[in-house]
Amino acid sequence: MISCAPSSNKDLTPTKPYSQILEDLETNKNQFHAKYRSANTDEKKIVIQEVRTYLFNQLTTEIFPSWYGTKWDFNGITETPKEGHIACGYFVTTTLRDLGLKIPRVKWAQAASETMIIAATNEIKRFSNVEMKEVNTWLQTNEHSIFIVGLDNHTGFVYNNGEEILFVHSSPYNKANGVIAESVLEYSPLTVSKYRVFGKILTDDMIISWMERKSF
Repeated sequence: MISCAPSSNKDLTPTKPYSQILEDLETNKNQFHAKYRSANTDEKKIVIQEVRTYLFNQLTTEIFPSWYGTKWDFNGITETPKEGHIACGYFVTTTLRDLGLKIPRVKWAQAASETMIIAATNEIKRFSNVEMKEVNTWLQTNEHSIFIVGLDNHTGFVYNNGEEILFVHSSPYNKANGVIAESVLEYSPLTVSKYRVFGKILTDDMIISWMERKSF
């Protein structure tokens, strides 16, 4: 049988309506939390890894694709995929909130991207006046990882799924399509920025906060 699978996560479409994606996330959160609470120390580590894999997949193959094509606008604040417009910061915070993280969506969206990153995680890597090829070499060592990336005047996500490394963002360079996923080496705010700060998400602390519904 010939596979009909997309050649890239850039081509993915969600498998279910957005409301169902969010509902399933909530249901699974309760189940993971119950499993975590009843586990011993070693078992808790296994549960955390299970949750990390689950959330990585939900974000990159369901939530992001749901937003592809939502138009960019500097003042865009829509909370519904493909309806209205969304700015880069609001895209980051809305998708994180919809993943089930208790974050201050508006406050983080309106803050400098590095401020948001510092509030979200303590696993941070900074590059200043470094060629994108060097940044990409570092990203290649971070398989199955996802980052919030802060740039000179922009923000979005970068993730490595073990097969490709993509920059997902609400793009002012591609207003017709808005939210897109593109190679980290394609011409974009990521490649032209002089300063790049990467904050790794889905860390152990973040996953525990997700299960326990703790606020950031």
